[in-house]
Amino acid sequence: MNYVGQEIIHKGKYGKGRIIAQDEKYISVSFDSSNEPIKFVYPECFKRFLQLVDTEAAQRAEKENVRRDAVKEEEAKKKREEFQARMVNRMIEAKHSSRSEKSINMPRFSSVSEFCDYQERLLLAEISYLRKNGGKRIKLYDGELVEVRNSFYLYSFESESELNLPDNTQISLWLGDNKESIPAVVLNSEDFTVLIVTTKNLGKTVSLIEFSAESWKLLQYLIDRLKN
Repeated sequence: MNYVGQEIIHKGKYGKGRIIAQDEKYISVSFDSSNEPIKFVYPECFKRFLQLVDTEAAQRAEKENVRRDAVKEEEAKKKREEFQARMVNRMIEAKHSSRSEKSINMPRFSSVSEFCDYQERLLLAEISYLRKNGGKRIKLYDGELVEVRNSFYLYSFESESELNLPDNTQISLWLGDNKESIPAVVLNSEDFTVLIVTTKNLGKTVSLIEFSAESWKLLQYLIDRLKN
């Protein structure tokens, strides 16, 4: 609805004025009390700030606001229903996926030895993958020497992200520009704090160090346990 030329009253300080321009989002009003036209968001301005002097025009504006609100509510309702439908579909898909996983036939073993041989083959395949694709370097900061015992040095470091490394994970440390790595073990990794044990004295404080995890060695230990 075009309101250009309509007289209005501002509910606040500007008083009387006339609408001089209008588009889909804004209307511009020239007030008697202001030298410059003032823009208002359309049609919300008629609810909060402006009142049309023409009664019929005001009624038409009210009907237009009601219609727009109904359209917005319908659009919001449609979005809510679509969102709920997506969530239901995801739950159904997850349920079917869970059922299909439960229906997978697991291999049968005639003896514990046969079971251990089967698991060993799976672990060897995983070790091969980790040795080929592992070794990504991760940075640690603000290292501090915590304790020295029997030529072992315990350090505490902080990481930028949470590290969920198993206890006793063997790692390689890379300090500064040294090309040779330093062997170490993750004693504990909790939240953003990592406790590392090494046989090399790195100093009382270490501002920055890099490490790469050798988690495949834990799998090798598991193979040894299976054999035992």
